This record gives sequence, C-alpha cells and structure tokens, in this order.
Amino acid sequence: MIISGMNTWEGAPEVVSWPTRALKTACDVGTTGALRQLGIPVKPGLEFIYIHNGMVYLSVDAMASTMLRLPDWQLESAGVKKEEVWPYLPDEITRPRTPLEKFQGLLIAVGIVLRLPRVSRTLSARARAKDINQIAMWNKRVAEATSPQDLADLLDPLTHCLSHLWEVHLLASMMFTQSWTQLEQACQEVGVDPSLIVAGGGGIISSHVTLMLYQLTAASISQEIDLTADDAWERLTTNPVTKKLVDEFLEVCGYRGFNEMEFSSPRFYEEPEVILSAMRAQGTTDPRETARKARQAGWAQVPESHRKNVDRRAKAAQSNAALREATKDATVRMADVYRQWCLKAAKMLPDPEVTWLMTVEEIAQWLRDGIAVEPETLETRKIRWETWRALTPVETLFVDPPTGVVHPVSMTEEEVRRGELTGTIVSQGVSSRVTGRAVVALDPRAALEKLEALRGEGDGAPILITRVTNVAWTAAFGAIGGIITEVGGVGSHAAIVAREYGIPALVNVMQAVAAIPDGATVELDCEQGIVKWHT
Repeated sequence: MIISGMNTWEGAPEVVSWPTRALKTACDVGTTGALRQLGIPVKPGLEFIYIHNGMVYLSVDAMASTMLRLPDWQLESAGVKKEEVWPYLPDEITRPRTPLEKFQGLLIAVGIVLRLPRVSRTLSARARAKDINQIAMWNKRVAEATSPQDLADLLDPLTHCLSHLWEVHLLASMMFTQSWTQLEQACQEVGVDPSLIVAGGGGIISSHVTLMLYQLTAASISQEIDLTADDAWERLTTNPVTKKLVDEFLEVCGYRGFNEMEFSSPRFYEEPEVILSAMRAQGTTDPRETARKARQAGWAQVPESHRKNVDRRAKAAQSNAALREATKDATVRMADVYRQWCLKAAKMLPDPEVTWLMTVEEIAQWLRDGIAVEPETLETRKIRWETWRALTPVETLFVDPPTGVVHPVSMTEEEVRRGELTGTIVSQGVSSRVTGRAVVALDPRAALEKLEALRGEGDGAPILITRVTNVAWTAAFGAIGGIITEVGGVGSHAAIVAREYGIPALVNVMQAVAAIPDGATVELDCEQGIVKWHT
C-alpha cells in the first residue's frame, strides 16, 4: 500500500512557493468536509487520511513525510531541523497500529460504504456544471479587479471555492474506488481483466491531452508544417486548419502545466514550446485505435450470460472515473485562478519580485493596508526556497497495511542482480507484454525531451518509468508503449489514462526509478506484474 498517490516531493515544505501553501490549507479544509459528510470524526492535528479499496489508513501528512528521508546534512544545509518540518515524533509513524486502532479503521470503512450513496447527489452533473461556472466567474472577477482592495477581498471566496472542489474530488475518488472494486469482482467471475473492459470508454478529461495532441500533430503533418522550425508556432496559429485545433487544445488543456499545483509555475498556454515538444514526441498511431482493440479483446472473453452484469459495473466504474478526473480538473482550473490572482497582485505591489516569497494572507494584507513583510524575512525565505529546490528528491515512502507502519523501500542485492521487479497491474493494454527502451524521468518536461530524441528509434515504443504522474504527463502517453510508476493505484492518473488508451501499466513498482537504468531494454509483463531489464 502506498502512503500517497501524489508527488510528495513537489508538495513538501519549503519546496513550493509561499503562496502555494494556501493550497494545502484549502485541501485540509476540503478533506475535513468530505470526511464529515461520510460521518468520520476528524481528530485535531490529523492532517492526512489515505483511503484505498474501502479501507481507511490514518497516517501522518504525506507532504511532510518526505522530509524523514532527507539526510541530516541536507537538512542542516537547508538551515532546517527535522522537528520544524515534521510535527510528529518519528517513533509514532513507525509504531504498529493497536488492535483498537485497526478496529476503528474497520468501522470507518464500513461507514464509508454505507454513506457514499447519500453524498452522490453532491457529485451530480448539475452540481459539477455549477462548480465550473463558479470557476469562470472567479476568473473573471480577478481579471476585472481594478484596485488592491478589490483584489484582496477576493482571497477568502477563492479559498472557499478551492476547498469545496477538493472536497468533491475526494468524494468522487472514493466512489470510483468502490465501483472499481465491484467491477473487479464481476470480471473475476469470468476471468477477464477489468482494464480491457473499460478501455477507450471515453469521458476522461485527463486523457484529452493525448488525443488532442495527436490530432494537432496529424493536422500539422497534413499541412506540411515543420515542427522543428523557428516559426512553427506562428504557422500553427495562423494556418486555419491547425489554428482551430490549437484554440481547442488551449481551451480544454491550456491551464494545465508541468507543476500545475504550484502557483508560480507557468501553464501550457504560457509555454508554446512545451506544446511543440509534446507534438514532436507523438507517435503515429491513433490512441483510440489501440484502445478499441483492447476493448474488443476484453469483451470477447465475457460470456453472454454475464455481459449485462459486467456492462452495468463497467459503466459505473467508467462514470465515476470520469467524475474523479473532472473534479481534479476543476481543482487545477481553480489553482490557475489563484495563479492569476498572484500575478495581478504582483503588478500592484511595490516590489513584484517578492510575490512568490509571501503567503497569500501576507499579500492580501499588503494590498489592503500596505503592511509589508520584513526584507530580512523575505531574504531568508528566498535562500531556503532555492536550497530546498536544489535537493535531490527523496525516496518514495510506503505504508504496510497490516501494521500501518510507514517505511522507505530499498532493493535487496538479489533483486538488483536479478534485474527484476514486481508491481500492481492496473492496465493490461492491448498487448500485455511489451519491450522497449527505458525512459527514466522525474518530471514531464524531461520525459518529453527524451521521448522526442527517441522518436522513430528501435522496434518497440519506449517504456516510461517515473515515481508518479499527473495530467501534465498525459502529453507523453501518445509516445510510449507502457508505463511503470513507483506510486499509484487503480484510481491514479497513470492507471486511468493507460486504461483509456489500452497501454500496459504497472504501479507500486518499488525503487523502479533507482533500479532501472535510463536507456536499458525493458520487458514489461502486465499479465504477471513483472518488469525485467538488461543493458
């Protein structure tokens, strides 16, 4: 069991900019709201709850947990003590859960199963449309704010909206997990992999990036536009055929980015070169065709007597997967509104350069009352921020379900010698056994650069290997033959998009990034849940 399905490094203290810390505050409020809707009492100081397959694990904050793996010398070089970033005693997280705590977790799990249907109306299509309209309204309000006071007054409602969206996203995630478990049970009765049943089901907004990039790339080829030329973007945006597709891409995906939950990070609509790089890395096969073949292969294995039940479960799982991704998408849209708020505030402040070194509350106070943060404080923050961002990302942490013990994972000498790791199969793909060059990357920008360099080389499509993915990585899915992540589950981004396009995917592959050399030949077996490699 993974302690977190998110990129914990990007969310760690001192790595994000100071305004972005408002995101954690908003998400904490949203998490509390979701748990209360499910009848789960929220204890003071409990910052993170991980829910998987109906079970609830009470644990510590996943974002702060990365700090435990930093060597003392790195902490000291950053001028930070462990107790400053780790509010819990180390022995508390390594202590096995008591029988009483295990029983309490079971009661909470039962409560979730019983209460989820009651909160489903919170996630209705009408409610979702209302949320999207709210985001557009707040985006317009930020754009129209003319005075520092007007802009400062928008902070509280923006935070409230973001908290609500995160609350709904958590509820949608729980509903997907429940429906996926039911689909798995139905598929086990007939011996078919559920990932094949839902392949190419459609409606997954996070997979639109891959499809739209493929369509845009195909159109650029038909219009004879050289994507490596200096004027490539100008030609794309002036050619009537490609301009329409570019506009559609920016409307649907433009507010996404490589580090989209970081307010200081640019979005796709601000970085045309990123879109061009993604287009240059795209494969030549329509991703929908691969998904269609996977879906046909899956349904061919379902007996007529079981088709109605499997179809019903598949529709529920696909609908809830789409809902989960839509609510996350709305959260990211709102994060971009926050970014626009910060950028507009920077234009109103005496010194725009320090915007990313102040919390949103400090920015609002400066806008309202002209009260500035002490220069010494800002300089200290700048040094610490730069130091933390330069540190090597830490190892992924895992939690053992029977005990609740959190621990890092290291490979044994035997595993290193054998060149073989195991993981959790979340998508078999149209071809469950694939071979390709390893592309090991910790961020999507580096992944796209490597995939672009490998385009057209070798017999098989590259195998992407990373810690965890989010929507920013979707641009790479059109160029790969399989994906391996250290963190994830059936509801993680990598799993959902891989199933949508019939790509084999293996998650929970411990130490994959450290063990598999970049450029090695990788054999990914998503029937057995094994990955092998050789150089």
